[in-house]
Amino acid sequence: MPSLLPSITVVLLVAISTALYAQSSDANGLRIDGALTFDEPVVTVPATVEDEQATARFRFRNAGTQTVTIVGIEPMCGCTTAELEQRVFEPGQGGSLVVVFDFGHLTGPQRKRIVIATQIGSAMRVEQDIAIKCDIPGALTLAANGTLVWVVGKDSGAKTLRAHVTKPGFGTVVDLVPPDNKAFTVRLVREATEGAYTIEMTPTTLDVDKPTSGMSEVLIDVGEGRIRKQPIWGMIIPKESK
Repeated sequence: MPSLLPSITVVLLVAISTALYAQSSDANGLRIDGALTFDEPVVTVPATVEDEQATARFRFRNAGTQTVTIVGIEPMCGCTTAELEQRVFEPGQGGSLVVVFDFGHLTGPQRKRIVIATQIGSAMRVEQDIAIKCDIPGALTLAANGTLVWVVGKDSGAKTLRAHVTKPGFGTVVDLVPPDNKAFTVRLVREATEGAYTIEMTPTTLDVDKPTSGMSEVLIDVGEGRIRKQPIWGMIIPKESK
């Protein structure tokens, strides 16, 4: 009968390795423990309305007793990139990872995760997470968070959103993208006050039997050929059935 000892030994070694590097997570599920000890696993970067990107430097060190090799860096969003000067770190040695977050058309609170894969010694592989956080101000400030709601039986006709450029002199609304749902139409009205606008949205029908939504986008020219987009939403809530 074949001996079970080698198999048992392998299982025990895997179990011991897993226990030694059992990972805990923060409130958002970020795996904050791993082969490398980061000064700040989550870095918050302030942003202004004029910024196009944010850069964060994540400092870390190998606090263990074995050589750690970074074998992979995987941003979870195509809007982030990461640069590393070296990949092998002896016990006690430190380094840093630079993450660049390109905002694109994103606005509001953002949290982008990057997965760091490391190899400890010559065998064990461990993954841990870092994240860059940023609250991106939109070029346009919209009333009601840019959302209009119709309740069937209570509301009808057009509704309006007041809007103004977040920073005076920075940005001009040039157009509205037609809604992605033909249940709505939109119209832009330029106010007499510079940088102020009214956006009118009208449902083409209120005859719906389930919640119906549509999104349009406001196109804002912020200079040098750069166009930013901010969404506006319409939602129709059907009458409750008795």
